[in-house]
Order: sequence, then structure tokens, then C-alpha cells
Amino acid sequence: MKIIVINGTIGVGKLTTAKKLADVTEYPVLHNHLIRDVLVDFFKQNSDAYTKLTWQMRLGIVNEMVSEGRSGLIWTALLSKLPKIRKFYDELEEIMHKTGGEVYYVRLTCELEEQKRRVVGEDRRTHKKIMNVEEFEERMKSIDIFTETPPDKTIEIDTTNLNPDEVAKKIISEFNLDEKNTELNNEKKSLDNPSENIFKLH
Repeated sequence: MKIIVINGTIGVGKLTTAKKLADVTEYPVLHNHLIRDVLVDFFKQNSDAYTKLTWQMRLGIVNEMVSEGRSGLIWTALLSKLPKIRKFYDELEEIMHKTGGEVYYVRLTCELEEQKRRVVGEDRRTHKKIMNVEEFEERMKSIDIFTETPPDKTIEIDTTNLNPDEVAKKIISEFNLDEKNTELNNEKKSLDNPSENIFKLH
């Protein structure tokens, strides 16, 4: 099984990218707000209990998918440098190593002014995301994102100025993922510059 970890700060397009990637691969999306929205009503975000349960749920889903012989999973996260978070990613890597799978990392970046424009988008309301610039700026002060993922299994994409459909196409090409949606697959083959590494998210 292949796990695609889409990593990045607020407003860089993690969930948008995951959905586009899912359209082509038909991999399910385990995005960070899916579990957060369940647990935040019971535990303070990032508390020990919250973190423990988050990872029990995430790794439990992975283990069951592996046992069923599933082909892939798209996983979004704001991957921090905290040791307790790194420990869980080590566990994820170990699960994949033991079962012949792989973990690939997509690190999304974006220019700050574009992030500010995106965070006020109405589409963010569904998953109770940050939706004002002041809260965004305050939250960004405390983010220390982990960037030391394996270079041979990591791609970095600046999403400031390009189309989200192309993000998925680039990831698929880079990591040789399954392409089950033939209509979108044909669009990928017609790209003028398949090696271009920068994408625009609207």
C-alpha cells in the first residue's frame, strides 16, 4: 500500500490537493480535520489525550486497510517537529516497511499573501478551519513544520500561482500512483510541461 502524506501549513491547499488526487487514484482521503472534528468536542486540541486518540484512529485505519490489501491512502497533516508527533510517523513508516508498503511525502508551500487570501474562503467553514487573517497570523507564529522527510520520497510544490488539478497529476507522475479515473488520466498526458513543479490553487 502507498500512503501519500500531504504536509503543509494553513491555507497551502492540503485538502484541495488531496481531493484532486483522490479523483484520479480513487484512494480514500484521511484528512486532518476529519479526525479533529470528532475529537475536539471532547478534548483540548493537541492535548495528550487528543494526540493519543488521533494516532490510535489514524494507525488503526492504516492497519485495517493493509489487512484488506488496499492499494493506497491519502493523508493530510500539518507535520510538526514535536517528538511525540515524530514518534507516530516512525510507527507509520514501520507499519509500511513490514508490509511492503511505502510512505511518500508531498510538502506544499505558498506565498504568505496568497495564504491570507485563501483563509477567508467560505469553503473552509465546513471543517471549522481558521477563517480570519488575524487568527491565521497568530497560529502561524506557533507552527514549526517538519521538513526533514526522506528526500527520495518527498516532493515540494509551491501552490501560489497554479492550478490544483496539476498538483495531483504531478504527484501521480512523481510517485507512480494508480490512475483509475481514465478521463483525468488522459488530461494528465496532455500537459504541455509535465516536469513543471509549481501549481496554482484558486
